[in-house]
Amino acid sequence: NQPSTATPTIPDMLYCGGCETCTESIWNSPATALDNQETYSCGSRISYLINSLSYEEDAACSAVGTANYAEGQPCAPCSCQSPQVLNDPDPAMLIFSDEFETDGAPDATKWTYDLGDGCSVGICGWGNDESQYYTSSPSNVHASNGVLSITARKENGFSRPYTS
Repeated sequence: NQPSTATPTIPDMLYCGGCETCTESIWNSPATALDNQETYSCGSRISYLINSLSYEEDAACSAVGTANYAEGQPCAPCSCQSPQVLNDPDPAMLIFSDEFETDGAPDATKWTYDLGDGCSVGICGWGNDESQYYTSSPSNVHASNGVLSITARKENGFSRPYTS
C-alpha cells in the first residue's frame, strides 16, 4: 500500500513538532523516495503515515522530515514555516538587570567581553565595519556610581584607529 499520488488537502491544523500548519508550498512539494524512485508530495507522505499506518501527527512529520530523498529534496514540514512572531514582552516580567553597584570592571558573572576587531571570529569590523578595537581595559569600560561607561578612545597600536 503506497501513498496516493493525488495532492492531498492540508489539514486545518497539522501540528508538526511544535510548528504551526505547514505551508502549501512544502505540503505540495514533490519528494522522490530513494528506495523505489517514486515521487509523492510531502503532504501525501504525511497523510499516508497518519491515515494508513496510524502514526501520530508528530511522528508522521518527524518521519517524513528526517527521511532522505533523492537529490537532497527537502520534505521537512517544520522548516517551511513562516517565521514565528513573538508576542511583545511583558514589561512587568524582569528577565535581567544589573545596577552596577560595584565600581570597576563589570561583574564577570554577568558580563563577558567581545575582544579585538572581529577578525578572529570571521567578521572583521564586527560585521558593520566598525572603527574600534574592543578591549577590556579600564580606560574603555568601567562601572562607577551605578553607571556603566564604555568609552571610545583614539589609540595607536591596534588594528583599528579607536579602542572601546
